[in-house]
Amino acid sequence: MNFAHFHLIVNHIPLIGLLFAFITFLYSLIKKSEEVRKVALILFIIAGISSIPTYFSGGEAEEIVEHLAGVTEHMIEEHEEAAEVAFVLTLITAGIAVGGLLLTQFSKQITIALVISSIVSFAFMSNAAKLGGEIRHQETRDKFSVPKASHLGENKEHHEKDDDD
Repeated sequence: MNFAHFHLIVNHIPLIGLLFAFITFLYSLIKKSEEVRKVALILFIIAGISSIPTYFSGGEAEEIVEHLAGVTEHMIEEHEEAAEVAFVLTLITAGIAVGGLLLTQFSKQITIALVISSIVSFAFMSNAAKLGGEIRHQETRDKFSVPKASHLGENKEHHEKDDDD
């Protein structure tokens, strides 16, 4: 396994972690459950911790893919800048969660800060993930259009003609 492979594996953890943590946190607010709230806070912290290897493996992954066909420096830089902001925001969200765990009385201000921070973090993390996916997956790019005839379709038609003969 190289750093590009490692980066592709771990980059899903903070994004999905933020989503699950947010849903769990909302559930804790609806049910007014202290235990579920603590689980949500731990999930936010795990998302923050998991963003560390994700972020730092990106530079090594860049070294591997930057010279591949279809990969541009602009795409990598755009992803890198978005990932940096997402990384910082996710760490801030995890920090708020740590504060929430340490406080004996969970305040309304912490709740509001955590909801806003997690939504913003998830939005930025989603954008970084989208931009990262576009580096090697042209089908996810905004201006992508499906080719009219794929090689598979041409081969299938060719084989069908052979079967008729």
